[in-house]
Amino acid sequence: MTSFHMDPSARATAKMSGDQALEVASVLRATQAPQEAAALQPGVAVASYRIVRMLGRGGMGEVYLARDRGLGRKVALKVIRPGAIGDQGAVAKFLREARITAKFNHPHIVTVYGAGEWEGRPYVALEYLEGQTLRERMVEQRLGLRETVRLGIAIAEALAEAHRNHVLHRDLKPENVFLPRDGRVRVVDFGLAQRWSASDTAPAMLDHDSDERDAADSGRAASDEGLIVGTPDYMAPEQWKGLPCTPATDVWALGLILYELLTGRLPHPTGSYLAPFTSVCSPDPVPRMDPFEPLPAELERLVHQCLEKEADARPGAEEIVSGLHDLLYPSRGRGVGEAGSMRAGKR
Repeated sequence: MTSFHMDPSARATAKMSGDQALEVASVLRATQAPQEAAALQPGVAVASYRIVRMLGRGGMGEVYLARDRGLGRKVALKVIRPGAIGDQGAVAKFLREARITAKFNHPHIVTVYGAGEWEGRPYVALEYLEGQTLRERMVEQRLGLRETVRLGIAIAEALAEAHRNHVLHRDLKPENVFLPRDGRVRVVDFGLAQRWSASDTAPAMLDHDSDERDAADSGRAASDEGLIVGTPDYMAPEQWKGLPCTPATDVWALGLILYELLTGRLPHPTGSYLAPFTSVCSPDPVPRMDPFEPLPAELERLVHQCLEKEADARPGAEEIVSGLHDLLYPSRGRGVGEAGSMRAGKR
């Protein structure tokens, strides 16, 4: 996920002389080094979980494979990094993502088992998934038409569940779609998620169980309005323009994922933060697809509907589920056959 902000320390450093900047950088490295080295070791007990090994480390948190000492099941334990504890914004974002994800009980959204604080460090326990991201699968091989449609249904069902709960993902992309070995697709990473209501003139962050959390999140929503937040290659026109997001914003990203799966490329330039801007924000329609293989006309039409420049013209997630389902299980001899064959309709 990407938000166009310069880190305050970077701005401060930019105003210093070269020698001053080097001196400050040395001090920062010296003070941060012990914190950064404090990875949790196998066998350490974090609340009711015992660390097995580290899975990965990001700018804000560390993810460990751990085992629930009571239930015996494996979990992915996400613990905020020591160096981020003093960053109230980072802590709030970490906890907000956990609370948002915990509200869902859906087969295509990653499950939260628990959350808490251990030695001053917030943590969240998620279901442990073995497999790969959609991006990793796309690098390895081209997905067939039937698999693409099935994948689109799963993602659209996850979005429909989120939207029913008045939540926008806002950072849907192949990296945030996980393909586990159990075969059940999961949408992950609700770190940029936002509350949405049809009656709102501007979205508000997801409300919580206390008035204090509601007030804090409303303040964050106000500060978020007008900012360009998301991953540039998958951002909708309204995101680029800093306008309020709606469910149609997530639908745009799903349309791009389907377009990319069916053609091997995105419909706009990529490679830098601003590369997609001109094309995406242009009033011109998205270029017609040049797919790997002939497509049912209904599928091509549905993908392009998802990529309408005007948000109000895009279909809802439930409509996408219905349209893709009809293609996967055709009743009139059109669409993607049960054996994986493709029956193209007229364009």
